[in-house]
Amino acid sequence: MQRRLILATLALVISWQSGFARNLTLNMYLKERQAEPQRGYDLIWLDGLYNGLLMASIEMSLNGKGDLFCPPEHMTMTTEQIADILDRYIAKNMGKMPPDPPIGLVIGLVLLAAMKETFPCH
Repeated sequence: MQRRLILATLALVISWQSGFARNLTLNMYLKERQAEPQRGYDLIWLDGLYNGLLMASIEMSLNGKGDLFCPPEHMTMTTEQIADILDRYIAKNMGKMPPDPPIGLVIGLVLLAAMKETFPCH
C-alpha cells in the first residue's frame, strides 16, 4: 500500500512539473526579450536550446546523417552570442516568417534556421 502511495505521489509530481515546460514561440520571445527581468531566463533557456541542437547535430554527424549546422571547431558560444545570432536572424527575416501561425512558430526552429544560416555546412 505504501509503495502504491509513493508511486502515485511521484506520478502526480511528474505530471505537475510538466506543466512548467514550455515551447517558446516567436511571438512570446519577441514580447519577453523586451522585459528586462525575463531576459536572464530567456538567455538560459536559449543556451540550453542551442546546446541541444548542437548535440543533435553531433549525433547526426556521428551516424552519417549530416550536420544540422557547422560552427567552427573548438568554438564556444556565450548565451549573449546565441541571442545576438537569433535576434539578427529574426530582424533580417521577420517579413518571411508567418506572423502568428495557429500553434505559434516555435523559437527552436527559428534558432536552428539562424544557426544554419550563420554556420552553414560546406
